[in-house]
Amino acid sequence: MSPQKVTSIWLVPNSEDGARIKHISDQLADAQKGARFQPHITLGSLTTSEPDLNAMFGAAPAVELKPIEIDRTDTFTMALFIRLEISPQLAELRAALESAKGFRASRTFDPHVSLCYGSPPEHLGLSVHFSELLDHPVRFNQIWAMEINVPVETHANVRTWRKIASIELNEVS
Repeated sequence: MSPQKVTSIWLVPNSEDGARIKHISDQLADAQKGARFQPHITLGSLTTSEPDLNAMFGAAPAVELKPIEIDRTDTFTMALFIRLEISPQLAELRAALESAKGFRASRTFDPHVSLCYGSPPEHLGLSVHFSELLDHPVRFNQIWAMEINVPVETHANVRTWRKIASIELNEVS
């Protein structure tokens, strides 16, 4: 399959929760000599290269999601990840994206934050940190549009990703 450029729409954690997750994902990336990346939930992707994030999500509130489990698969981008609940607010964000021009219906929506891409290195002593990730909800307050080529199968693919737009979600008081 030849690469196809798409715009991936990410829901990004606030700085505090993002730093907590990124600390672990950076250690894993460094151990596997892989690419570092911004923790995020992929809401989906678009075929258009200039999404109007404000039109799609401008009035949306920030989202707080409960972690469900740490899981792994054989899929490169889901090798080790935190699976999160689907809240009504998250479902609304996904629905807004699904109704956007150029929405790519590709895989089933499975909200998760990847901790590493590719087979995770063993025996790093991070298991205590993994369990701590399940102890606190994750707050998301940004949406990013990322230019990526799919399929994503290598760390070299990840290193080519480029942020092309972003918006802040409205904080709930």
